[in-house]
Amino acid sequence: MITIANNFAAKLAVAFVAIAMMFSLVAPAQAQTAEELQAQIDTLMATINALQSQLGVSGGGDTSSASVCPYTWTRSLNTGDSGSDVMALQQFLNADAATQVSVSGAGSAGNETEFYGPATGAAVAKFQEMYRAEILSPLGLVNSTTFFGNSTRAQANALCVAGSVADDSDDADDSDDADDSDDADDSDDSDDRDDRGMEDLNGSPDLEDFEVDDPSDNEIEEAQEDAPIAEFTIRFENGDAVIDRIEFSLLAKGETNTNTVEPWDVFETISFWIDGDKVAEEESNNENDWLNEDIGTFRFNNLDIFAEEDEDVVIVVAATIENGLETSVAEIGEWELEAVEVRYLENGGFFSDDDSTDDLGGPGVSEFEIREEGDEDELFVRTSSEDPDATTFELEDDETSDWETVFFFDLDTEDSLNDIMMEQIVVNVTATADGTTATSTVNLIDDAQLLVNGEEFDDLVIVNGTTGTYTFDLDDEDWYIDAGDRVTVEFQVEFEALDPAFEGATIIMDTNTTGLQAEGSENLAGNQLSGSAISEEHTLRTEGVILELNSISETLKVNDDQVVTDDEGVFTIKFDVTAFESDVYVNKDALRSSSTLNTHGVNYIMEDGSGNEVLAGTSSESLNSTADEEGTRFRVDEGQTETFTLTIEFDPATQGFYQLQLYSINFNIANAGPNATQRALDESDYETDSLSI
Repeated sequence: MITIANNFAAKLAVAFVAIAMMFSLVAPAQAQTAEELQAQIDTLMATINALQSQLGVSGGGDTSSASVCPYTWTRSLNTGDSGSDVMALQQFLNADAATQVSVSGAGSAGNETEFYGPATGAAVAKFQEMYRAEILSPLGLVNSTTFFGNSTRAQANALCVAGSVADDSDDADDSDDADDSDDADDSDDSDDRDDRGMEDLNGSPDLEDFEVDDPSDNEIEEAQEDAPIAEFTIRFENGDAVIDRIEFSLLAKGETNTNTVEPWDVFETISFWIDGDKVAEEESNNENDWLNEDIGTFRFNNLDIFAEEDEDVVIVVAATIENGLETSVAEIGEWELEAVEVRYLENGGFFSDDDSTDDLGGPGVSEFEIREEGDEDELFVRTSSEDPDATTFELEDDETSDWETVFFFDLDTEDSLNDIMMEQIVVNVTATADGTTATSTVNLIDDAQLLVNGEEFDDLVIVNGTTGTYTFDLDDEDWYIDAGDRVTVEFQVEFEALDPAFEGATIIMDTNTTGLQAEGSENLAGNQLSGSAISEEHTLRTEGVILELNSISETLKVNDDQVVTDDEGVFTIKFDVTAFESDVYVNKDALRSSSTLNTHGVNYIMEDGSGNEVLAGTSSESLNSTADEEGTRFRVDEGQTETFTLTIEFDPATQGFYQLQLYSINFNIANAGPNATQRALDESDYETDSLSI
């Protein structure tokens, strides 16, 4: 290291002497123009800066190359990209003379930019070669690329996240030497493919497999970038090989030439990908880019993809699609990609061509469809798993409530290719005054809002009615749902102070595609919008009871009569009753009826297997409770929960399937006959399974 430092110091000294001589030779300098003299000075200063950089001396401003670490890159970068992470990458690369972006000017140490140009790409290629074993070899690549992809990024992060920078060239050589000695001692070096080239090829390879498969998603859109259009799986036996070129044809389905549909008007670029990294890309938007423009063949040359014996090499073929394609000449429509030929290099420097193994030459093709931009965009309204069960909201009679969540629903973009911008959502609310009699929502709800991931949306128009509509205007909200995501929307309301006339009122919420407005690449319409969601039915009270199901059961009671088969069903429903704001009293009996406000503690109905009420047949009932008894009634104290058990023995008039449903509990806040009814909601929760009797 001392020798190296002295060598650099000597170079610096020479550079300084050169500058001194330039200023001492005034007469010759005067013979030059000012511009020529300045150019010479700039060149010498650039040399000094470069040498300082190699010595670890900052020759620029505050943006020292080494100061970038620790740093983590989170995206892949390529020529044409820009951003602060590009500048960080240039600083990182400039920390090592072997990977400098530029010796002087833009991109040099202290003059890093936010633009990823050819010089940055060339420096990235040098970095890949420096860490060939970690970056290139696992991908089967012999030659470096200018693409800062997954593997390159991972290596840079590994070096930089801990605060270090790329090793200098001598250190890299030392590391390589160490690796070489390790390799010499390691009997199993099958996974160590550092610096693989022609000299590393073993055996005499034969192409064993060349399979062509459809892409994982064979529907793509115009203007889509790097959309997979095919997948090649390649395997060699009897030796290693380097894949040098691949030739394929790309034509509209059913076409044998490009006379009708010209592929260069459809495909802007075509690229090869291995393990998520772009390893090759070619422009394809000019007929001169094609190997044979008449029959639509395209060729990738100089691929240098290393293929190890008996190991699959999977190449994803992708394309960037032009925008504004035509349907009249079937640019929008189905396409086919057919593998034609592969050339590979084997031990000894010989090239072999193959146009007939497996899918080569036509036996297998990849099929995909190009659709109009936005055609794949979609939005589904779905029921949410977070939607609350039916409940009783405890309200005040003299003030509006706090925000209460009454409904959850999901918006699902599923397989949409583009993000979806929400523009309008409509939620409907159906209201009753007492569980059965319709009433206007103006009597029950004061205000409403939507909540998504903690963000409130409250720009809405309310139209009250027995089914009120709550239309949320989202045009100015910039609310996007990422393609493929499913988000949960929370509908909240502020309830009005509850008038005694609406004690026991109910509300049900729903939403669907009516009034739903959203935009992908274009406004969604027709079958791009679908689905619906509906809430449970909720009850509003200032005082009374809250019901919660405990358990249900049904058993068959077999009659021992040997002459007539006359079995009965025994049905049991246990439910918990919680009293709030007052004690409540419940009569100790039950009535088979769907009417309300009668003299019995609970109402129930018998149903057939389809859920229809059955009036025929006889039944006997009993109602028990853990609550204290006062005369002919059970008393549930305020704030307490008691369990009620309804048992029904039912003898049907005809043989069939039957089930029991708890319809309601009837109560009073005084020790008197019932004057209020609480429906058992949701109805399906409070019914037994069907029993064959």
